[in-house]
Amino acid sequence: MASSDWLEQAGALPLLAQVPGPARERIAELFLGVSRVLDLEAGDILIQEGALGGTAGYILVHGQVSVERRGAPEVRLDSPALLGEMQQFNPQEQRTATVTAENNGVALKFGWLDLYARAKEALSEDEQHLLLAAIERCVWERFHEEVLLDLPLLRGLPDQLRLQICILLHWLAQPVTARAGETLFVQGATCGGHGYLLIEGKVALLAGGQTLGQVQAPSILGIFPAFDPDASWTATARATEGVSALKFNWQALDLLLAQWLSAQGREQFRTALDAAQDRDFVH
Repeated sequence: MASSDWLEQAGALPLLAQVPGPARERIAELFLGVSRVLDLEAGDILIQEGALGGTAGYILVHGQVSVERRGAPEVRLDSPALLGEMQQFNPQEQRTATVTAENNGVALKFGWLDLYARAKEALSEDEQHLLLAAIERCVWERFHEEVLLDLPLLRGLPDQLRLQICILLHWLAQPVTARAGETLFVQGATCGGHGYLLIEGKVALLAGGQTLGQVQAPSILGIFPAFDPDASWTATARATEGVSALKFNWQALDLLLAQWLSAQGREQFRTALDAAQDRDFVH
């Protein structure tokens, strides 16, 4: 395969579909400039789930790969496809899936740090923003949790900031389910600095034997702007129908926000939290 074909495949990546033509061409050239060519044979493993570290990303320019993740159905991807993008946003620095070549093919292997360093030299600030936004969108689409972007807490924030916060929230969260009548948390129990992102279903809030109200997905349960180790839940959250939620820790989120967001972005999120206390459930 000639380099012109590799360049064409890089430019045809789905993540670049919304990038204007000239910028898309320069980004494709950037990928090619920091990459080396890998010839793949059926059965070759590019990425191993659970592996620590690893700074490489891949562009599959010819062939097909399978993506296997514990607890999820196997997915097959055809070229062109970006691979290895999840790890760079994972605070645990672990590979999240095993990627195996299904047939003979060709991939471009590059280092994420090299890509971003070269981007600062070769791309304008606007083009750098387009590249990062496209990669973040690619990561988010593979979470299959688009409903989080519609959280009332985040609706007034810029689109890209909402996306970044949702990615960080998702990395921290543990899936939780409850059937009708089951509780997510009980009044008087220690909060532990946790919050819940309600993805599906409805939850009734009760205190002192009285129903305070009902929360419907998508929403957030437990806003905790200031950590207090002795704080307890002020109400009981009981599922009124089947519920799917993501449980996370506010302190861990604060640490990631400080690492990934600009000072302006963190301030915008803090303002949104303060405003949400008049509407959403607070611990």
